[in-house]
Amino acid sequence: MSTKLEAMEEFLKSKYFDEHKAVREMVAKIDDPRKAKEQSETNRTNRSKSDEPHCAGTRSFPTIIQTVTEESNGIPPSRAEMYIRTRTRKDGSVVNEKVASIVELMKKGLSESDSQDPKKV
Repeated sequence: MSTKLEAMEEFLKSKYFDEHKAVREMVAKIDDPRKAKEQSETNRTNRSKSDEPHCAGTRSFPTIIQTVTEESNGIPPSRAEMYIRTRTRKDGSVVNEKVASIVELMKKGLSESDSQDPKKV
């Protein structure tokens, strides 16, 4: 626990401390929480405008790609497979109707390409 605290103190000191400035000047450098709240509201509004939201949560897409690649013995997923995986919930449902129609078309296209590709057996 003490190493985490020391690391946090070191981070804060490196980010905000300047021996040539007064305490007021250093404190003024700290982000205003009201600005953060405004930014949060802006982000929430922009996210709600999305027609095709993903349900990947906090996992980044590169992390998901790595996981899928490991599961499929080194074969990276296609963009269509990533779209389907990131828009489908754990229970198998899709995030909304627009995405459901797109996923259906992608699955149809993937199954057609698999049946036509002589390399995949």
